[in-house]
Formats: sequence, structure tokens, C-alpha cells
Amino acid sequence: MGKDNLQMSIALRRNNNAESTAYGHYYPKIVERETLSQYGFAQHMHEHGLSYPTDLINGVITRLAQCIPELVGQGASVKLEGIGTFIPYVRVAKKKGGGSAAVAKPEKNLNPNAMVQGVYIRFRPECTKLNDLSSPAFKDRCAMAMDYVEEPVLNAEQKPVGRRLVEMKKWIEDNPVTAPTTEP
Repeated sequence: MGKDNLQMSIALRRNNNAESTAYGHYYPKIVERETLSQYGFAQHMHEHGLSYPTDLINGVITRLAQCIPELVGQGASVKLEGIGTFIPYVRVAKKKGGGSAAVAKPEKNLNPNAMVQGVYIRFRPECTKLNDLSSPAFKDRCAMAMDYVEEPVLNAEQKPVGRRLVEMKKWIEDNPVTAPTTEP
């Protein structure tokens, strides 16, 4: 991933919670692009010079999507070198009337189905020096641009019914006194 690729667009979003000490402050938010389909991802990999055909790459990705949940569901963590590790974990169930279904002392014949609310897959990105996908290090690999300000769309009663993106330059021209700063 090089910084010469497409930039990640950032929008500033205003905190409109009047009870917050940060009321009126602007915070960065990623402008999400359209999600790339699995086949589109396989095609992207092929375009990076991978000698395998797109259909074969797509088939491998499909098999990964089948095998990772299968193995994690059996209690195994699955590590993909250079990406990260998929790890199983459980959430403790709640007792009727409140409280946790955890027990103070292990007993014979405990029922895990009564104690476990759900089994989840947690993802831990790889954090080696060569390929650190943790948030601070990954940020340095991204090309970002402050492109927009996100504003609420108001109905006739002046209540928010959605959000829209306004180009930063236009927003600053239209709001010269209250324009958010992009300086740290």
C-alpha cells in the first residue's frame, strides 16, 4: 500500500451533543467508499502482478471464508501472516433477573450453553516491526486528505433526518468565522 495511491478522504463531523464538554468541536471521520466485492478484491490482487487467474484467487478467498470460521468454531486461533489473527472468544450469559452466569467455583456437570451468551470472532492485526497493522503505525501508511465537512440535513421542523458531505473549500467559504481548523 503506497501513499501514491488514492487518498483516504476525511470529513470533519461536529459534536452536536449540547451536554458534552466537546460540544461544537469537530472530529475526523473517514468517508467510506463503496465496499469492494470479493471478486473485485481478487481482481485487484491479480492486477498487482499475481500470476494466478482472478477466478482461482477468488476461489482461495472463498475457501478462507469457509475455513476460518470452521477452525475458530473449534477453538483454534487462525493466523494469516502479514494480516493478523482470528481468535475465538465468548461472552458470558446474563442470569434471569440480572447478574452474570459466571460461577464462583467450578462444579461437576456445568453446562457451557447456560454460561455462554455467544461465541465471537475477534481479529487482532499483525503488529510486527515489518508489517504493523495497529492503528498508530497503519496511519503512517495511509494517504489522507481533509476533503469534507459533514453536516446534518434538517427537515421542516429543523430536526436532523440525515447527513451530507460539503466540500471543505466551499464550507469554509460559506462559514468563514466558524470554520473548523485542520491544523493540529
